[in-house]
Amino acid sequence: MKIPKKKLVIITPYFSQEIGGGIASYVIGLYNVIRENYSSKISASIIVETEIHKNQFFNFLPITSMFKILINLIKLRPDVIHSHQHLRLLIPSIIYKILYPNTKLIHTFHEYLFEKKSIISLFYELALLRYDVVTFVSKSQLLEIEKNLEIRAEKKIIRAGVTLKGRFEKINAINCNLKQKDNLSLSFIGNLSLPDKVKGVELLIDAVKKVISDYPNTKLFIVGEGIFKGYLRELVENLELEDSIIFLGYTNNVFEILQFSDIYTHIGYNESLGITLLEAMYTRTPIIALKNGAIPEVINEDRNGILVEDNSDSIAKAIIELYENKSKMRRISFIGHKILNKYFSWIEIGNDFVNLYLT
Repeated sequence: MKIPKKKLVIITPYFSQEIGGGIASYVIGLYNVIRENYSSKISASIIVETEIHKNQFFNFLPITSMFKILINLIKLRPDVIHSHQHLRLLIPSIIYKILYPNTKLIHTFHEYLFEKKSIISLFYELALLRYDVVTFVSKSQLLEIEKNLEIRAEKKIIRAGVTLKGRFEKINAINCNLKQKDNLSLSFIGNLSLPDKVKGVELLIDAVKKVISDYPNTKLFIVGEGIFKGYLRELVENLELEDSIIFLGYTNNVFEILQFSDIYTHIGYNESLGITLLEAMYTRTPIIALKNGAIPEVINEDRNGILVEDNSDSIAKAIIELYENKSKMRRISFIGHKILNKYFSWIEIGNDFVNLYLT
């Protein structure tokens, strides 16, 4: 007797990396691996919240989009709902489960949530009472969220991954000047609307100013868009670093930027995982990262990257020392790629989620 497929609906605030950053990358990777490798067992659909930026009622409680999500759920009639990050995506899932009690609910947190208990954390606690499983992208994130959020559902850590095939596309002509002879090329990739990311970029800009004293041809390429991009541009102009720090905007293929980088500098605060770390490991780009949040769970000091303290002197010193030690750069890159293939393949991570969906 043929076993019927499970109907899965993934609900996400973002499905575009341009505005969704790590959440979008995670959801896209998960959705693709299920479609490509588990279509005989699972029929997957996706609902993308389209009204995220409209201020209706409360910013965290947009009534219209929640109603639309619920209507779509009723039409799709899933056996499993997998929501991501935001409170407003939990509420239609809970209402659906009240209508269809056998539905399995899974929620994934991608970021740190609260510095202290609040009315929003109380709403999360109440919503998650109906959930079967809650997953986190790192142990650090789980422990931090649990300080201010009581979760009674089953808890699991399922990290992000990188798709390990077909990612090296042709290099665009516009980027062929990124790596020039005798340049020390650095890169930063992140959402420039997030204050914790921007705080890191400020630190990195100050570090680059110091690196230039030893290596005048240093270039830092900042990839990403966001509301603080203008502020950072103004900071660079005030420091007269326009020739050394270049803003590339958004790209849908960060791999080509990483290929041109001598070092990827992942400097940011409150990182719950850092998918661009994995992407740098994939392209065998040596990594320098801030010792912060969940980063030490991904980067093992002096094995697959260099961890630095949150001051510009420490960052500048690490950049110069690593750049001057080419054998160490090669070793870090090689080990990083091996670790990525072993622990951060979407095939393996997708299997972890599929086991949750089917049981």
